[in-house]
Amino acid sequence: MSIGLFFENYIHYAGIFPPLIYHLEKNKSEIKELAELMYEDRAFFFDGTGRSGKVGHRGKRNFGLEGIGKRTHFVNSGFEVKPEKGDVYIQISGSGTRKILLENLSIAKQYEMVTCGITRNLDSGLAKESDIVITLPQSIAGEDEIKKYFNENMKTVEKPFRELGSVFEVSGLILIDGLSYGMAQYVQNSEFKFSDVKDKVFNSLEYIGRLQYNLENQKDKIEKIIRTIKESERNIRVAGFRFTADIGEMAAMRMNHKIYENGKREASFINLSEFPEIKPGDIVIPLSGEGETHVTNWITKQFVGLGNKAFPLTYRKKSALTKLVGEENSIIFPPTKKYKLSKTYEIREYEIGLMITLDSIALSLERSEQEMERTHSVFG
Repeated sequence: MSIGLFFENYIHYAGIFPPLIYHLEKNKSEIKELAELMYEDRAFFFDGTGRSGKVGHRGKRNFGLEGIGKRTHFVNSGFEVKPEKGDVYIQISGSGTRKILLENLSIAKQYEMVTCGITRNLDSGLAKESDIVITLPQSIAGEDEIKKYFNENMKTVEKPFRELGSVFEVSGLILIDGLSYGMAQYVQNSEFKFSDVKDKVFNSLEYIGRLQYNLENQKDKIEKIIRTIKESERNIRVAGFRFTADIGEMAAMRMNHKIYENGKREASFINLSEFPEIKPGDIVIPLSGEGETHVTNWITKQFVGLGNKAFPLTYRKKSALTKLVGEENSIIFPPTKKYKLSKTYEIREYEIGLMITLDSIALSLERSEQEMERTHSVFG
């Protein structure tokens, strides 16, 4: 049933797009207001915790000097870089109620920054106190009915997709990439077009549809990954670099919710500054679009060299990475459109497809939602 659960989850994630597009239209004037700050000499400070924080890191990277070209920072546990009056503070928080984040929002207002809240909760402190509020969907069509049905049949039926922030985080990633593309066009062409943001979101939806077709034709590979993770007693590592790094960290967080068993094993993203000891039986999931990233391929080689399993997700069928592990162990994504934010920096639909696919794998491991709540501090 794991493969059926995988596609059940995947289809629910695809259901994000209609309400997301509705929210984009609803927040059209707020998005334009945020975009108009781009042309002024302002620094942008992103903030968030957990997986929402990783969406913020994506924003910091996209908006940064190598991307759109702005000065960007991530707040972390405080303002390590002192803001100036008029700088922009962007907090990404589904619930909009986290104490540490509301404290950061209060500090931002003391610095007379322009504050922007990206949230699903209009009744939150974040929404009420921010100068600009952009809302995202917190659920998908029919989700309440799905939850009710499966809660009533838990003893006999497998549990499908449950939200717990996933809808918000994936919506946040799609929004941040859409904003990044639209604002990059604005900076380059001196005219902000809301249609650029919408086009990027619609293109993401089209890519998710093509990706589903590809995945349907690779059911055996997906089943093998899920079965290997479920049957393993060892750690799961996710590897990625630059464009896929934040996606990899979010995927590791979600997977850790599903496999963590009292310290016996864990899922984590490989940080080269703290490279983990590779033990027999550890599994690695490398993320590399072209399959030619030196860092990711080197990490994969360390695992393969010890006889460990590696399951890459890539859009190049013939690459150094797939050659290293074998095409039979590689999930091949469809070709992806690239959106240039600068001469050397691009975003791709591939990363959005990665997040949805990896979350669908994680949510197919059938661990309890109560356990997920205990092992992660932010679900909103």
